Amino acid sequence: FRSDISKIESGQMNLNISVCNIKEQSDYLSAFFKPEVNSKGLRLIYNCCLTEEEAIIKTDNEKVKSILINLIKNAIKFTDKGSIEFGYSKKNENLEFYVKDTGVGISKEQKEFIFERFRQGTESLSRNYEGAGLGLSISKSFVEMLSGKIWMDSIPGKGSTFYFTIPYNPVIEKSHVDTQPEFKNKNSRNLKILIAEDDKFSE
Repeated sequence: FRSDISKIESGQMNLNISVCNIKEQSDYLSAFFKPEVNSKGLRLIYNCCLTEEEAIIKTDNEKVKSILINLIKNAIKFTDKGSIEFGYSKKNENLEFYVKDTGVGISKEQKEFIFERFRQGTESLSRNYEGAGLGLSISKSFVEMLSGKIWMDSIPGKGSTFYFTIPYNPVIEKSHVDTQPEFKNKNSRNLKILIAEDDKFSE
């Protein structure tokens, strides 16, 4: 975390845009976190709203993955009963992701600086949410590098939902085109075709 923060602050963190299968990546994260979620007696709910073709986009795969991992880890850490839910859907020109939990929740005052690194004094988060600051700060920086937005809704004692968006840049696969076009002749209607068979009657 600290090395990422240093790179972000020094401007050395770069984007690496490539082709990414969002569905495949999210399927993997669902399978990866399910044992940990189940071990706490929680349910993991995963919602995928894109087809295989729609899920192939251009983005920074590692940064999107890092954001989701940070949010899911926090959800698991601060939830003792109920469920963890995550997924995504297409909203206009963006993909909107969410991670929802039924955990401790965050107060209205804490929401104002939840994505900032912890500061001393009255602005520091309560012990209930201690340890989430660096991951959320990095996630916010990554989302902004990707030209997206990140925000949250929460009810203390009932849970939180974190949202973030990234631009939806689909990889449009060209449909198969026959490289051998049909023979066309504008006078083809007037053509007469003689079929001759190689036998003694056609000689």
